[in-house]
Amino acid sequence: MSLNNKSVSFIGAGNMAEALIRGLLTAGTVAPEQVVATDIRADRLDQLKQQYGIGIETDNAVAASRADIMILAVKPQQMSEVLASLNPPIGKSKLVVSIAAGVPTGRIEQELGGDARVVRVMPNTPALVGEGAARPRWPPALMPARTTWRLPRQSSPRWGRLSASRNA
Repeated sequence: MSLNNKSVSFIGAGNMAEALIRGLLTAGTVAPEQVVATDIRADRLDQLKQQYGIGIETDNAVAASRADIMILAVKPQQMSEVLASLNPPIGKSKLVVSIAAGVPTGRIEQELGGDARVVRVMPNTPALVGEGAARPRWPPALMPARTTWRLPRQSSPRWGRLSASRNA
């Protein structure tokens, strides 16, 4: 699977964001120039830029405005502040993916202005070593076949779909 000319912004650049960045790049799903990360820690951004060759940005709103896919990778207690920093409204042209546990998609949609397409994905901790799985929670309007994605091993060129079945 390739995201051909799609840009991906990671709002938050902690360990789970890094695992997802590494997985996307290792699998060839995106090229480094398609990825931008933001974080409050400049040293963390410099590390990711040096290690993966991705773009970095200190302004969440700038990173969000340039993204086709925006991944919210911040702690739940930071979510409202981060969403406000994105200069809502965020429209339907952008896919918003949240990996923040316990933050309902409805809340994110509301705080982004009501029109955002929001999917919640809960990666598990083995994703940190390239062996994780994640199951998206699609809102009804975006409901495709239910899928689970596996992050590739470091040496694997795959980002494969583990299962696909219609929700019952």
